[in-house]
Amino acid sequence: VSAVWCKPCHKRITQLKEIYNHIGNDVNMVYVSLDEKSGLIKWKKLMKEEDIPWSSFWIGENNEKLLDYFNVKVIPHSVIARKDGSYIKVDTGNKEELYNTIMKK
Repeated sequence: VSAVWCKPCHKRITQLKEIYNHIGNDVNMVYVSLDEKSGLIKWKKLMKEEDIPWSSFWIGENNEKLLDYFNVKVIPHSVIARKDGSYIKVDTGNKEELYNTIMKK
């Protein structure tokens, strides 16, 4: 979970792209934006400028259910969601830990 105004979120994009380019076929990455409707143009521009290869979604301004479900308190907030509905919160700032967590499946 991220937003266009979040500088730490922007810093994570490079690491996420490296991981995605290495194991993209083994994982479905999704970028979820918390931006307000007024920030959508900037968000779309960021996705294009950064050449984000994975799916990205704006969840709108009524996003409390998603934020509660994934226990989002601050952004960037990253989780690995499993097919059974469970999830693990991960630190995308630690590329090695993130990569190892993803590869555990």
